[in-house]
Amino acid sequence: PVSDLVQRMGYKSANYRETFAGFIGKEARDDPQAYLDRSPFYHAAKLRTPLLIHSTTNDEDVHVMEVQHLIDALKAAG
Repeated sequence: PVSDLVQRMGYKSANYRETFAGFIGKEARDDPQAYLDRSPFYHAAKLRTPLLIHSTTNDEDVHVMEVQHLIDALKAAG
């Protein structure tokens, strides 16, 4: 799943970042908190329902490092 928008903006194309900035109103480098607030990994400690994460290492849209960041955040939150 898309789970870390700041990290995601680091590996996506300039066109993708510009399109996304159009939704949020600014780029991640200009206001990383706006992107963190919309990133599931950032809210992992609030989760109270079990979550099954299904991913693959050859996904052409979501890089596995983004999914791993979510998994790490969930483990850290207990």
